[in-house]
Amino acid sequence: MPTRARWMAVVAAVVVTILAAVFLWRGFQSARVPPEIPSFAQEEVTATSPDLAISEALVRGTVHPGYTDWVCLLECLEPEGCRADLRVVVDYRSGGEAQRLMIDGRVDADMGETMRIGRVQRPPVEVDGIDKVTVEVRKFYREGGPEPTEIK
Repeated sequence: MPTRARWMAVVAAVVVTILAAVFLWRGFQSARVPPEIPSFAQEEVTATSPDLAISEALVRGTVHPGYTDWVCLLECLEPEGCRADLRVVVDYRSGGEAQRLMIDGRVDADMGETMRIGRVQRPPVEVDGIDKVTVEVRKFYREGGPEPTEIK
């Protein structure tokens, strides 16, 4: 009988080891898969600017743990091009409440080119929808004047 008890103990130890290895492997695999990150995008958002001819806006964002990454894309419709420091005001809804986000940036685009302005917002927000975009020109630059610093 002692031999039978030893064999049962060995079999039980092997089964426990296999089960532990399977659970550890599953935990390792699920830790390697990044969680799905919610994002939003809304095309053809009404965009207005009293000083600059622009297209409707495309507003996109990605909600990360700790922050929301925003981007606003606009097409320059100025015959002389769009060279300016801008403040883009995004009116949006979050949790049914009206919210406002301000994004400052510099653009240097010829007519027909896409301008991209973005920023990070902390804490992160879930976005239900974008209502409108307003573009304020803070300062114009002349063509042939000092060039804005290119970010590489």
